Amino acid sequence: MRHLLSVHDLSIDEIMALTNPIDNTSPPDERLRGTLAFLFAQPSLRTMSSFAAAGTRIGLAPIQVTATGDALKDNTDFHDEIVQLSLTSTCVVVRASKALERDALSSCKAPVVNAGDGRNEHPTQTMNDIAVMRQIGLEGATVALIGNLRNQRTTHSLAIALQRLGIKLRLVSPTELRLPDQYVKGDVEIVHTEKRPEVDELVRDADFVYMPPLGYWGAADIDYSPAYGFDLARAQKVLKPTARLMHPFPRFAELDKSLDGSSFDAYRLQTMVGPVIRERILRMLLGW
Repeated sequence: MRHLLSVHDLSIDEIMALTNPIDNTSPPDERLRGTLAFLFAQPSLRTMSSFAAAGTRIGLAPIQVTATGDALKDNTDFHDEIVQLSLTSTCVVVRASKALERDALSSCKAPVVNAGDGRNEHPTQTMNDIAVMRQIGLEGATVALIGNLRNQRTTHSLAIALQRLGIKLRLVSPTELRLPDQYVKGDVEIVHTEKRPEVDELVRDADFVYMPPLGYWGAADIDYSPAYGFDLARAQKVLKPTARLMHPFPRFAELDKSLDGSSFDAYRLQTMVGPVIRERILRMLLGW
């Protein structure tokens, strides 16, 4: 039984296949029968809705199972709940408050998809992100990950994947919000700063600037938005005209709404491609 718990579970060829430029193909003539179960210990908007759309498109009925809510439920073994759910489901999509344990899922009877496990990884979001970059133009590009890189699972998976693809990667963050060493394996430019002028210089030549939420997942008490927050005026002053801003959402002070719909806006496309990319993921795991 194959699961998708980490970007490491995908080969380079599979990453490339999953993130090919989006086309407008029609739904398959033949449809699967079964259920796409969601076991989410944390709230979700974009991930759950796009997986539900993907499952519906190929014939799987989305079913949401409440993972928490009362004292008895909160004390259950979360991994055991996943295994039990796999006995009646075609595929199980999981969002966990802590990193998933692969060995604890070895007896699952249906594929398990990691839709974000605590502060560890979010591999399906990374497939969305790379698909958007490739659609715009990733070959030869410089990608800057900036801001809160320590606590953000989206940046962890994305950093792993971009290093594996040989993309020029620059990590820019305050020292206390730096990317954990376990997610940095290759030749990566790393700069720690809290100064806005230095951040401006470090993103000036970037083709993609990926900015995860600053005020989310246990971010520091210090407000880093003066250095790491962008609005349209700052983007126009600092970034290349062809640069694109990316953000996994939810947004806080780091991404001003004045950027919505601007030439720098690639984050809405990240949401829009979600159903297609996650349909590809389901097809791969289900061998269909």
